[in-house]
Amino acid sequence: YDIDVTRFVLSMFDELSILQRVIDQAQGPEPLHIIFGEETGFEYLKPTSFAFLNFDAGSTRQGVIGVIGPNRLNFPLVIPYLRYIGSVLSEAGRIV
Repeated sequence: YDIDVTRFVLSMFDELSILQRVIDQAQGPEPLHIIFGEETGFEYLKPTSFAFLNFDAGSTRQGVIGVIGPNRLNFPLVIPYLRYIGSVLSEAGRIV
């Protein structure tokens, strides 16, 4: 079963529309979002969770950086890293 989950998660990078559907489920003005797999509507994503951060890279560019992991992802560890990397990418985007 885990191999099927892994295959589906990896296939999301080939079929970006699936990944975009997951990201689009995030609501609210905050840049940090957490989505649990069972909320996605995809059977194979039920044992997973997503933590991702929207960031601005200059006045006209935006991006998303995230982590896909198990439902019990170590969020207290992952979230500060996402915020840090997002701030570095935002700053780099302003410089370029």
